[in-house]
Amino acid sequence: QKEVVMNMKVVIGMFFLVFFSCFANADFPVKHYYEFKKVDKFEDYLIGLGRGIFWTNTVLEVSKQKRIFCMPGGLALDQGIILSVIDQEVRNPTGRDSWKPDTTIELIAVLAFKNKFPCSGT
Repeated sequence: QKEVVMNMKVVIGMFFLVFFSCFANADFPVKHYYEFKKVDKFEDYLIGLGRGIFWTNTVLEVSKQKRIFCMPGGLALDQGIILSVIDQEVRNPTGRDSWKPDTTIELIAVLAFKNKFPCSGT
């Protein structure tokens, strides 16, 4: 009886280890984008990613370095814009037909802001 319970714990532990290992990964391949969009916390992840890109851009600007993107005057970077810009770039890549399945969402997000809000003359 104890052996069966112990084996079940090992099986359940292995299941969770395998199942959640993809969520522990720091990079999310685009091939899983639409699956991940069904997970509530993935939207929070994308918003945090977008804000991180925004603050990186701010640090570059303050330190007089070339920015990744240039927001139009009067446009505030909010959750809706972040999600929309990333989603548009996933669905319709700029300058290419499609993304390679292993291209990371993180790279696509950076390129999304760069392509959507290019800096002119810099």
